[in-house]
Amino acid sequence: MRYFIMLVILISFISGCGHRQPQLIRHSYATNYKIEEIKTAYVGQSIVKVKDYYAYKSYVTTFIEPTENFTLTATIPNNFSVYNLNISGLKGKRYETYYKEQLDGILYNIMYFTDSKGNNSYGVLIDNEGKIKNNTLYRNIKPTDFTLQPPNVKFIKSTINTENFLCDPVINYSGNTCGWINYELIYSGINNISLNISYKEYSRDDYARTAFYQDLTFEPTAKQIRFKDFIIEIAEATNDKLVYKILSDGLKEAEFLEGEDPAFNRISSASTK
Repeated sequence: MRYFIMLVILISFISGCGHRQPQLIRHSYATNYKIEEIKTAYVGQSIVKVKDYYAYKSYVTTFIEPTENFTLTATIPNNFSVYNLNISGLKGKRYETYYKEQLDGILYNIMYFTDSKGNNSYGVLIDNEGKIKNNTLYRNIKPTDFTLQPPNVKFIKSTINTENFLCDPVINYSGNTCGWINYELIYSGINNISLNISYKEYSRDDYARTAFYQDLTFEPTAKQIRFKDFIIEIAEATNDKLVYKILSDGLKEAEFLEGEDPAFNRISSASTK
């Protein structure tokens, strides 16, 4: 019994909740093209535009849904008085749960409620069969008996898979955890001497970095050109437009757990300073 009480005390003081598992993060790229897609760029328009970003991959949101309307009541010792806890829940309402905890070899989802007085973060443990574990409330430092009505109500777990952008590459590219890659190739026309393309790099919030600007020239009759890892096939080049397709770009997505990628760690640290 002493071990169980100390375990509940420890759980109550770790941010008031259980253990959050590291999320799988995807490092990817937003581009204005697709490989092997035929495109047209007029003078001054982008042939290639690339930004990188980070997103939680298959971010799983877990919900608990009661099968009936229910009430949970308890009398909780509070210094020299007692606190009468009263929680109500609605049938079919989704209650989001972020955390899990293991007690006595059983893994529980933690479901948090707001009580009738507006106090937050009273949590109960739900096992895999949808039953509440008696004698445990996540805001009380001692095991607390409570009354559940109706006593046979079940709590069904469901999940939704989404991709949660840490940085939206289109709407809010200047977010805290955006990457640093942001550049484009711009068509500058053709003459008897050369086919002309401009390479420009930008800061992650789209401001031009003047030190990273380069004019590129290629043979005017070239059917295929290469810059860095980009291989571009030329279908037509005139003084006002370029018809082309990207054969390869060398961009590779990567997946890693939070805390495991040095580049992402540097970006995250820089954004908090």
